[in-house]
Amino acid sequence: MRRGGGGWLYKPNLSSPGAKKRAYATWLHNRYQPQLPLASDLHSTYDQEAVQVVAAGGGTQALLAATELPTLESAAAQIDPVILARAFDNDALERAQPQPVTLTRRPRLRRLLPDAELLRRRATGEPLRTLASDYAVAHTTLVRFFAHPEIKQQLRQTAQQLRAERRARAAPRSAKRKAGLPRA
Repeated sequence: MRRGGGGWLYKPNLSSPGAKKRAYATWLHNRYQPQLPLASDLHSTYDQEAVQVVAAGGGTQALLAATELPTLESAAAQIDPVILARAFDNDALERAQPQPVTLTRRPRLRRLLPDAELLRRRATGEPLRTLASDYAVAHTTLVRFFAHPEIKQQLRQTAQQLRAERRARAAPRSAKRKAGLPRA
């Protein structure tokens, strides 16, 4: 070792056999040694925004909207692949969610707004075409509406109520007839 300008410098001993080769190999290894990236080099600000979106359950579209990246290709170049994989998983989970029972069983009627009066009128035997024109829908829409099992049951109950009301109104009249009183 010898003293240099301001400190001690290491000078390898090259007198032993093969020492020159070992020194050259060490020099090459140190020169071309891959540099390990720092954690700050691995994550960008896009990654921080993407982690928040994915943790909230957002998929790829939400990720693109939050990071303001134009395409998935640019997102793949800018964002950590693990975060992108989680976003794709969130998309798959969203697609796998079953639709609500009411939507899968039957589509919503677009213009028909049924009410109790519609059921009462149909229970009295009013034709579908007359009801359809009053409710501004096609008669086929009413056919589909009245074909639902719940509506059929409500229609039967309404018809029973109407018959009971007619019987209740007719009861005093029939009692008068039996008694021989004149009709009023």
